Amino acid sequence: MVETKDTGTILNNRPEIKFVLEVRPEKLAPYRAELFQDVDYSSTHKCKPGTVVKVIYDPDDPNVVALVDF
Repeated sequence: MVETKDTGTILNNRPEIKFVLEVRPEKLAPYRAELFQDVDYSSTHKCKPGTVVKVIYDPDDPNVVALVDF
């Protein structure tokens, strides 16, 4: 994670977080992608710059990413 920010929006009683991620796929050059996702309050401590997370991305549109096991 390069940057995280609480958007101030609550979805299903969970805060929405804006993530700026540096994605490092095996077959592409590293790139940055943005993701907005609601997270459990118990997981907000993991929403810090520098945290390494696993993501998946759409091979047809690498800017479409999702966090895995978050």
